[in-house]
Amino acid sequence: IGVLVEVNSQTDFVARSPDFIEFVNGVGLQIAAMTPLFTRRSDITADALEKQKQIFLGQMEEEEAQSGKKRPADVKEKIVGGKLDKWQAEISLDEQPSVTSEEGKTIAQLAEAFADAHRDEQGNLAVIEIKAGQVGVRPMRPEDRAQLEAKAREWLHAARVPRQGVAGARHLHARHD
Repeated sequence: IGVLVEVNSQTDFVARSPDFIEFVNGVGLQIAAMTPLFTRRSDITADALEKQKQIFLGQMEEEEAQSGKKRPADVKEKIVGGKLDKWQAEISLDEQPSVTSEEGKTIAQLAEAFADAHRDEQGNLAVIEIKAGQVGVRPMRPEDRAQLEAKAREWLHAARVPRQGVAGARHLHARHD
């Protein structure tokens, strides 16, 4: 599994710190482990909410048919509302409990704590913005691969990451008689 996450900070000083790199790695692990469908609750589309609501209503109708007990409409709405709230928290990256946090903090709480710990000289919070794009797992199309490779090259160039092992690669093709 590979995960590509963009996490922005206001300053290079913060972005190059070991704490920031650890935080970004934690976000990547979260996405790989929990496969959230959306970055934030506000990113969830009305269509996705309606579809999930219909699924929950269908499940309740099935339960009613099996048990023979009918629930009042207002009770159904409260139950479905609670289920939808829980579902939104489960599929939103920033509301998921972090897989790397022993205290059970959410990704949003970890981002807030990181920002608070890395204030600038004037005491302003470091702004952390997570962009996971279209989160989720799906087969990679050729055009996605090309776009991903271009973005990775751009990030490597921007970060000036040394390409280790390139010089030694020529020696691998030497002929041994």
